[in-house]
This record gives sequence, C-alpha cells and structure tokens, in this order.
Amino acid sequence: MSELKHKSLWFAYWQDRTSSEAKAKLMEIWMPLVQNLLTRIAIRLPPHVAREDLLQAALIGLYGAIERFRPDMEAGFEAFACHRINGSMLDELRKNDYLSRATRARIRKVEAAIEEGIRNHGAPPSEEELAGTLGMSTGELNRTMETARPWLSLDQAISAEHADDPLTLRDVLENPDSADPAAEAESADMRRVLRLAFRSLTSREQKILYLYYYEDLRLKELATLFEITEARVCQIHAMTILKLNTAIRAYSNQPQRAAS
Repeated sequence: MSELKHKSLWFAYWQDRTSSEAKAKLMEIWMPLVQNLLTRIAIRLPPHVAREDLLQAALIGLYGAIERFRPDMEAGFEAFACHRINGSMLDELRKNDYLSRATRARIRKVEAAIEEGIRNHGAPPSEEELAGTLGMSTGELNRTMETARPWLSLDQAISAEHADDPLTLRDVLENPDSADPAAEAESADMRRVLRLAFRSLTSREQKILYLYYYEDLRLKELATLFEITEARVCQIHAMTILKLNTAIRAYSNQPQRAAS
C-alpha cells in the first residue's frame, strides 16, 4: 500500500463506517482536491455551464471515493479520488448537455475521417485536411468540436478491468517513453497502442496535453504561450482527444509493430 495520509482518521472511519463525524472530517480534508479539479475541468466545460454548477457532482464523487477506498489498495487516496471526482463531474456534464442526433452524426463523421486519414497516411489529418475531407470550413469544424468538449478528456477510463481504480489515458500517457506503474496491470499491447496514438499527434497537440495535465498550466497561460485565444485552446484540446481516441481504435486493429 502506498503511504497513507491522515492514517488515524482513516482507521477511525474504517472501524466505524457509520460515523458521520469521521466521514465529514475526511470530506473537509480533501475539499482542496475538489476545488482544484473543478478548476482543472475548465478546458472541457461548455460555455453555458458555470464551474460552481458541478460542485455537487464533485462532492458526490469524493463521498463515493471515501466509501470505496480500502487500506490494501496500491494507489493512494488522492489518485483514486481523482478518478471518482472527475468521473462524477463528467457524468453530470453528459446528463445535462444533450446532443442532437445531427450533432452526434457530425462527430461520428469527424471520427470516421480521422480514422481514414490514419489508415491512408499513418497519422491523423490536420484540421485543414479534416475540414476539406468533410466539406466544412475550419470554423464549422471547430464549432462541432465545441459541442463535444464535455466528453473529451485524458481522465476518461480506457479499461474497466479494475473497477475501483480504472486505467485512464492520463495514466498511460504521463510518460510515453517508459512503462507507467499504473499501466503495469494492463497488457503490453495496450500500452504499445496508446503510445503509438500519442506519438501520432502533432508537436503542438502533445505540448498542450502535457502542459495542461502534467504541468498545471491554466487556459490563460496556454493561450499566452501559443499566442491564441482560450477558446482556441479548448477547441484544440477537444480535437486532440478525439484524434487520440480514434488513433487508439485504428492502431488496435493493425498488426503489432514496434512502438519506437
């Protein structure tokens, strides 16, 4: 088991799970984590949704994480809770951000065009190439990606093999040049596919994912760094995750090759 913070409080809770006092203290201790994740979700938050609207969903995720966390788990509580809290917020966004059939159909067409580009050229097409294939302007393509933002994140689960601590894109791609401990329980082939998919992204796409998820740069900082607007950063992020997911499916169906 990884080093456990607040051991005495945890053991008090495990001895009496009906104790509302112990659970309330744990909720209070981990509230900064909730606030941080609420801030971090901005890159995929639709314009009409306020961050505060997701607070209840985030608290439900934290509550569930406290109830399900066990002392024999390999991952620490913070990593475990992040999965639960992010998942709860994403479920809330999905529930309250209905996509029309027409919009879903457009997103499926984008995915199909990306997959075709990978089959034909070995890498996802650029936005300009993608827009041309679809008969859209780049503006129309970007507006389509805006509608898909709540569904696209590195924190989404890619494996349900371990239901209490699912493997996510973030776990495997945190260091694409070496095996990630969180992915060791998964097959070597899955890690190979994920890394191939990550390396198929452009340099800017890789940098935006890395700086946002692993260096904690905010939208405003990314916008300044790349000399684009915050809205454009969000669009690039959404397109990048869609490319990544589509590339994973495409590479999964290809014969095994070295991930060099």
